[in-house]
Amino acid sequence: MTVKRPNPLKDRPTEDQQIDVLQALRKAPDHMLAITAAAYVDYALEMVFRERMRVDKDEEGRIFEGGGNGMLATASSKITLAYAARFIEKPSRDDLRIINRVRNIFAHSMHQIDFKHPEVAAQCRKLSLIQRRSDMFPDAATADPRSLYWNTCLDFFAAWQFQRRGIQEDGTIQYVAPLDDE
Repeated sequence: MTVKRPNPLKDRPTEDQQIDVLQALRKAPDHMLAITAAAYVDYALEMVFRERMRVDKDEEGRIFEGGGNGMLATASSKITLAYAARFIEKPSRDDLRIINRVRNIFAHSMHQIDFKHPEVAAQCRKLSLIQRRSDMFPDAATADPRSLYWNTCLDFFAAWQFQRRGIQEDGTIQYVAPLDDE
C-alpha cells in the first residue's frame, strides 16, 4: 500500500507541522532559513487575506496562484495591498518588504550568500525588532542579522496565528465571529 504524498505546492502542512518547521529553521543553513521563513510569513499573510476577503473557489486561482498571474500571487503584492487595506501598519509593511528583499537576495544570487554578507546584514539591521525588543538586541550595530531575521519572521507568523485564533496580547481569547459569505 502506497502512502499518498502531499502536493508540495498545493497541500499545506497542519499548524503543528508549520510550527515544527519554523522551530527547526533556527538551526538550518542560512539559505534554508531565509527562503523558508519568508515563505511561511507569505503564507500567513495570505491566510489574513483569505479570512478577510470573499474568495470563491472558481476565483481562487485568479487571486493567489502565481502560474495564472494571480493578483496576490507575489509576496510584494500581498504586502502592498495589506498596507493599503489597513491590515498592517507602516512599520510592519517596511519589515515585510525587508524580509522579501532578503529572501530575494538568497533566492536569486548566483554567489554564496549568508547572513553575514554586508548587504544582507544591513537589511536585517533595519528591521524594527531592534527598537521593539531592545532587551534581545541592545546594540543595533552588533545585532546578529540571522537572529533578527528569524525572530521577525517568527513574530509575524505567531501574531497572525494568534489573531486567527482570537488570542489577545494578554493571553485572553476573544471570539471572532466569522464573516458573512454574501
